[in-house]
This record gives sequence, C-alpha cells and structure tokens, in this order.
Amino acid sequence: MDKVAYFKITRLKISRFKLHVDETEYHFGDLTMISGGNHTGKTTIADAIVWAMIGQGFFGGHLLDRFYNDKNREKRIAVELEYVDASGIRHVLSRQRINDKVDAALDGSVIRQKDLNAMFGDADEFLSLVNPLYFIEILAEKGRGLLERNLPSVKQEEVFQRLNKDSQKALEGYSFLSPEAALSNLRAEQRELADAMMVLNGQSDLLAQQNQERHDRIQVLQMEINALSEQIAELEAKQKTDIDEDALRLEFASLTMRYDEMLNEKPLAFDPLSYRVRETELRARLSEAERRTFESKFAQEIAVQEKTLTFMRSRYHQMAAFLAALKPGIICPQCRRPVKEDKILDCEVGLKSALAECKEQGGGIKLKQQELLVLETQSRRTFEDWKNSDIAEIQKEVEQLYKEEEKAAQKSAQEQADYTTEMEKISSRRQTVDVLLSCGNLTPAEEERLSELRKEIAAKDAVLDQLSRESSKPNQNVASQRDILQSQLNDANARISAVEDYASVRNELLFKALHTPNVEFQLYDVVKKTGELVPAWKFRYRGTSYQCLSRSEKILAGLEVVELLKRLTGRCYPVFIDDSESVDHIPRPSGQALISKKVTDQPLKVQAKNTPMNLPKAG
Repeated sequence: MDKVAYFKITRLKISRFKLHVDETEYHFGDLTMISGGNHTGKTTIADAIVWAMIGQGFFGGHLLDRFYNDKNREKRIAVELEYVDASGIRHVLSRQRINDKVDAALDGSVIRQKDLNAMFGDADEFLSLVNPLYFIEILAEKGRGLLERNLPSVKQEEVFQRLNKDSQKALEGYSFLSPEAALSNLRAEQRELADAMMVLNGQSDLLAQQNQERHDRIQVLQMEINALSEQIAELEAKQKTDIDEDALRLEFASLTMRYDEMLNEKPLAFDPLSYRVRETELRARLSEAERRTFESKFAQEIAVQEKTLTFMRSRYHQMAAFLAALKPGIICPQCRRPVKEDKILDCEVGLKSALAECKEQGGGIKLKQQELLVLETQSRRTFEDWKNSDIAEIQKEVEQLYKEEEKAAQKSAQEQADYTTEMEKISSRRQTVDVLLSCGNLTPAEEERLSELRKEIAAKDAVLDQLSRESSKPNQNVASQRDILQSQLNDANARISAVEDYASVRNELLFKALHTPNVEFQLYDVVKKTGELVPAWKFRYRGTSYQCLSRSEKILAGLEVVELLKRLTGRCYPVFIDDSESVDHIPRPSGQALISKKVTDQPLKVQAKNTPMNLPKAG
C-alpha cells in the first residue's frame, strides 16, 4: 500500500456509536466548527474518525467496549468515513464491530489494519498528527523514538566539514556508524589503556623490587654455597687419607671379573627327573613280577585222572547196587539183557569180578594221581621261590636307586652351598672395596652427611643459576612500552574529544528540523563526568516545562508539534482541536481543521466551511 501524504474528510456516517443510537451523517469542509454542550457528541466525532482509520480511540487505547451504545442491547457499531486524497479522488473507508469481531473495508474491498498502517502510519504517528495533545501527553518520552525515526539524515561529510582541523585529523581513518556507539567503544578502549598503563607501572615497580630481591638472594646463596663447600672439602679430605685408590680399583676390577665368571659357572640345580624315570621303570617291573601267576604243567593230566577216577567210582557204585538188588528179570548193566533165574549165580560171579577189577583200576588211577599232585606241589614251590627272588631283586634295585638319588642330591646341594659361599665372599669384598672407594675413612653418618651436603649444594647451585639468568634478562623495555601506551591513550582521548565534537555538530544539524517558534525539544543530555551523550526527554513551550503549562498553552504547543510532525513525516492530515473555547486565538493549521468548542446548553452543531488551499502532491 502506498503512503497517503494528504487526505481531507468530507463525510462521516455513524451508527450505534456511543451516544448515536440512530444512523447519523456529518459533512466536513476545509475548516469545520463543531459546537455543543457537554455530552452532545463532539468528542464522539473525533473517536469515530480515529476508530475508522486505526481501530482505536482519539487518545489511543484498545478499550473499545466504551464505544457501544448503552441504550442498544445489540453489540454492534458501524462507522463510514469518506475522504478525498491529494489527487481529488474520493474514497470510502468503513469499519464495523459486531460482538467483538471487527471488519474494515476500503472502497468496498476488505482491508487489513497493517495495510491501513502502511497508508496512514501506525497508531502513534497517526494520532500525533490528528490529536494535538496525543504526542505530548500520551506518548511523552516515547515520542522521542517517533521524532528520531522521522528526522532527516545528516551526511558525515557535512558534519566533517564543520569540525575543526584537530578533530578532523583525529578522526582520519576512523570509521563508525554512530557517535554514541563510537564514544562507548572509545571510552572502553580508554579504560583498557589506562588499566594497562597502571599495570605496566606496577610491573615496572615489581621488576625493580624483584631485581633487588634477586640480588640479595644471590649474595645469600653464594655465602651458603661457600660454607657448604668448606664442609664438603673437610669430609673429602678425611675420606681419602691413607687410601690406595689405584690398588683398590684393581682389586675391584678383579673381583668384578671373578664375579662375572662365577655367574657363568653357576652349578646346575639337582634334577631328579632321570631318577624318576628309572624308578618308574623299576616300579613297572615290580608290578609285572607281582602280577605273575603259577601255570601248572600237570593240571590237565590230573584233571583227566580225576575224571577217570570219578567214572570208575560211579561204575563201581552202580554195579555194587545192582549186585545187591540182583534178582531174576533185572537188566544186567554189562550185557543190557534181563537176567534169567538160572543165570543169577553166573551174573553175581561176573559182577563181583568186575567190581574187583574196577577197584583195582581205580586204585591204580588214584596212585598215579597222587604222584602227579606231588609233582604239581614241587613245581608250584619252585615257581614261588623264583617269583619272590625276582621281586626281592627289583626292590633292592629300587632301594639302591633311592640311595644314589640322595647321594646326588646331597652332592648338588653341597656344590650350591659352596658356590653361594664363594659368591657371597666375592660380593662382600666388592662391597667393602666399593665402600672404601666411595666413603674412604668416613663413618656411615659422615658419608650420609657428605651425600646430603652434595645434594644441598647442587640444589642451591641450580637456584643460583636460575636467579643469575633472570637477572641477566633485559628489563622488558618497560619505558618503550609505556611510551607506546601513552601514545595510544593520547590518540584515544583525541578521538573521544573529536567524536564528542562530531556528535555536537551532528545534533545541531539534525535537530534543526525540530525547530519551531515556541517549542523546544531536548533529546540528549551530556554526562559531565564522562562527556557521554545519554538519551533524555525534555519539552518546553516558550521556556516553560510542559507540566507547568495551562490548558490553552498545551493546545497551542500541541498544534506547533503537529505542524512539526507534518513536516518531518510528509503527511498533511486533518487536525481535530478539542476544547478550543479555552484558546482566544487558534492559529490556522495546514490542511483540514476540525475545531470543537463547548457551548453550554446547546445541541451538537457541525458547520463546514471550504476555503481554497494549496494541496500537497499525492505520495
């Protein structure tokens, strides 16, 4: 939306707005007089105009429920405003509110408030142009931002041309966006340089003090080292008295050589492994011998004889039983035929003969069996004697093995003991010779004292060397650094002074635009201690602070501010002057003027007058 540089209100239609229950229409001219008693609707016209344009009241604010008509139960208000722009084109802006929902339209098309703000300015800017009292009474200190935002820019070249030569030289090559930011940065730099100068002076004093302390410390250390050296010399002299160091060194070398040889000749430790192997073999043989069993050569034959003897004995008993039971008809065990009665005697004789033969054969078999058993017993005894002899022989070998192992172990232990004794003897002598070479005739306490003295003197020598190196260092060129810092501090001070001059000249040029015949603004104060510019807000009319002005003076001052803002913003808008009865002579504002005047006990009256005017160009 394009900026509207000028407009004139020609018509206003109000419906259910504050006191207006019925739809009411007003017409306005270049100069419009609005008169009437209290509560007749004079200020209502101002509220309606502003509400149509920006959705707020004549003095701003968003408490819009007060615009509803108390007599109308329906929450609905409507305002239609007709205005003419700089090109003479008529436009109609309407706004309505129904149950807290607000709609606005321009020339029949819906329009957003932010689009209206783009055309007519935001609420503060619009109200400051329309209401002479709004900028000073409502915005007050916040109006500072509105002024600064609309002040014309001042070119740096123009400001530089007005500065004196010293300020121009101080600002050569120094760029900044604003003098306020530059002053803040420069004063911070000034403080840093001053602090650095203070630190440098402290460092200089500290270095001088440290150098003196180092010098004193060096002298003390040298005295302490000399005293320690004398004690060491005395102990070393005692240490070497009547000591043949060459002979001791030769002996020490010989002992060391012999010691190394002995290390290579160290006897091996006794190893029972071979004995365990032999023992295992013997135990295996012994176990095998113990497991041997007698194998009889006559067992089979004895078994055969026993079997035959058993058979003969069974046959004998069978025939004896048959003989005892012999009678006719019985089956003969020999011929397997029944015995006849006439053959019983023959059979009996035959059986007895057979029994005698069987007995004789059985006796022969038993005799032979007994002979075999005798041979068996002799053979078993021979085997047992041989087995026991073999076991005894193996056990004897085991015992002999144990004796050999014990003897070998004792021999190895003796060799180890002899070796250890010899090594201890050599080591002891080496230690003695080493002590003689290192300590000489000193006692252990004296040797310990000598070692402590040497450590102490070494530590003091290290400290002395460090102090000597520190003393030989240059004094960090403090004077040169001080000159550099002082030069930088002078440059910073010169630039601060130049930037303050720049700010003064810029403000002088910048605030020329704020000049009016009777109104005086002060937007900045100078801090006396630092010279820094700080935001301020002071407003005077004819030299009097605004708080002390009368009602008429406030209106007159507000009209001058409105004209100033018209010039700064490039917007020539209608001005609504309320309570004009308190002012005798109201100066004619540029653009359209709506002048409200209280006339006691008179109804509302709107009287429009048109006078020729030179209108600003559109845009």
